Amino acid sequence: MSLVRAIPYAHHDVVFMKHWNRDAWKGYELKDKKLGILGFGRLGKIVAEYGTAFGMEVLANDPNVDFETISSRNVTPVSFDELFKNSDILSIHIPLNEGTTKLIGADEFKLMKPIAYLINTSRGEVLDEAALLKALENKQIAGAGIDVMTNEHANGEFLKNNPLIEYAGKHANLLIVPHIGGATYDSMAKTEIFIANKVRQLV
Repeated sequence: MSLVRAIPYAHHDVVFMKHWNRDAWKGYELKDKKLGILGFGRLGKIVAEYGTAFGMEVLANDPNVDFETISSRNVTPVSFDELFKNSDILSIHIPLNEGTTKLIGADEFKLMKPIAYLINTSRGEVLDEAALLKALENKQIAGAGIDVMTNEHANGEFLKNNPLIEYAGKHANLLIVPHIGGATYDSMAKTEIFIANKVRQLV
């Protein structure tokens, strides 16, 4: 939502530039758009529910989930290529392994609509970051929001001279946040309670 409505940039324009120009920050609605979900596990299913709540048509692909299970969630199962071709917003929810490393690269971006947005909250390494940068520069896609990056580390060293960071500093169609998808007080508390109960069962 922050990406398609340019909310961080509009906030910055008001607070730091002292501008009040609503026409400069027009965005797009989610309603009636096609939400594509790559990876239909626990998080993919949750995102599908969010998409339905916003009045989106939801598509999904997961080689480990049969079409009947996907359809039972009022989600349209599609092939890998169809997912990239038809999605207006494509959200990535796949694990990182040998088969998914740089799974999304130049060929996949060529399949996407020029009005499409890519969201990656899985792992940075599933995405070819050089190909993403080129897709943004060549306007193959409208924008991207990423919560994860390749070789990310808390010390932030990997961000220095990073081409994606430099691009994001000059363009409003790339939103980057520091792996905060699950970083809430609520989720942390639930995790601590879960671990505490596991330890108690072992003692």
